[in-house]
Amino acid sequence: MALFAKGSRLALELARMDSLWAWAAPLLGLMVGIPKIIYVFNRVCRRNLERIAALQQPRPWQFFRPLFFLALAAMIATGVLLSHLAFESFALLVFVVALDFSLATALLGSLPVFIAHQAGS
Repeated sequence: MALFAKGSRLALELARMDSLWAWAAPLLGLMVGIPKIIYVFNRVCRRNLERIAALQQPRPWQFFRPLFFLALAAMIATGVLLSHLAFESFALLVFVVALDFSLATALLGSLPVFIAHQAGS
């Protein structure tokens, strides 16, 4: 939800510029996000749920692999940097809006995998 909110705030900046990209960038993000759900996020979610279920006595720090935390920190830092740089370039602003919407779509779209797993437990 935070990515949708952030992307929406940035899209409002595009709307203030009277740009059609204010609507096109979020739609592009949604269109890119849907294949991410199907081909990447659902598969990765299932694989992680299976790995966690196979742990004998799972501890909270075992839910994610150590490399995940490094990747997460890098993604957050990159997102913050891109958001700040987006105001320097129209093209980058459009890109960041589409990126935020595509990631938010993929993350929220993979939620049914977790719900189905929880219901099956």
